[in-house]
Amino acid sequence: AIIERLVEMLNWRNKNQEDVRMSAAEILSRLASKKQNSLRVAGIPGAIESISSLLENTRDSGEATDEIGENSINQLNLLTLNNLGLLILKRLARDHDNCGKIGKTKGLLSKIIDFTYAEKRLLEHSNVAVAEPYKILAVKRSLKLLKKLVSTTGATGKNLRMIVSGIVFTVSNIRET
Repeated sequence: AIIERLVEMLNWRNKNQEDVRMSAAEILSRLASKKQNSLRVAGIPGAIESISSLLENTRDSGEATDEIGENSINQLNLLTLNNLGLLILKRLARDHDNCGKIGKTKGLLSKIIDFTYAEKRLLEHSNVAVAEPYKILAVKRSLKLLKKLVSTTGATGKNLRMIVSGIVFTVSNIRET
């Protein structure tokens, strides 16, 4: 019942509950580090969708920092939640069945692939990379997670590779236009 409650907390969107949501994500990331616990987490109905709710790309969020810098805190929390979500998914992906669940969760693979995008300035200038470690970490985690997912064996792996290649092909075409 406790793990179910933690998973439920991941969906909380109220600004006043941001710290609780962050704590729930941190606890779940630690729980998911043990295979037995990761199976329990993934076995909860709606768990993958709840974890997916942590992944919100900062390029799409449209939150600009106001004069007081209030939203910059939200931006940092957003980046932290993104990284925790990717970490939880990476840990869940150690199990073959969980890889299938991740692949079947609507829109999740697209979200993961979106995190593989790194702005040119992030790659070219080491001082920018040092200043934005959360973004670099998100790129690394999303790439490792994708590698784990497409390395899955059997029909599940074949299906995941097909879906991922379709998304990547579409994204690359969109970026070229």
